[in-house]
Amino acid sequence: MGNIERFEDIIAWQAGRILGVELYREFEHLKDFDFRSQMRKAAISITNNISEGFAYGRSKDFSRFLRYAYGSANEVKSMCYLAFDIGYLNENKLNYFKSECDRVSFLIRRLREGVERKPG
Repeated sequence: MGNIERFEDIIAWQAGRILGVELYREFEHLKDFDFRSQMRKAAISITNNISEGFAYGRSKDFSRFLRYAYGSANEVKSMCYLAFDIGYLNENKLNYFKSECDRVSFLIRRLREGVERKPG
């Protein structure tokens, strides 16, 4: 896909990976298994959609999967608000994770804009 030869080189994927690890660690001891599972699924979906879309090798497919990754990043952000509201996150952690979700979303959006400018 352009100059990028491996999905591991995509900055949005790298940032999503870090966010996913941080969320896993933040909620690893949470007894609310349903919440923990949904947070993990949403976080994992960010990087999985980026890598899966990249693998198709076509701009149209990649752009579609980037939309899914963007949606997952926003799902994670929404769940962080819920986590704060029910006492799973303090305000500092909420602000940190919101900021990281915004950063990942921004990187995905910029990547998608670049992909959509390319033919194929």
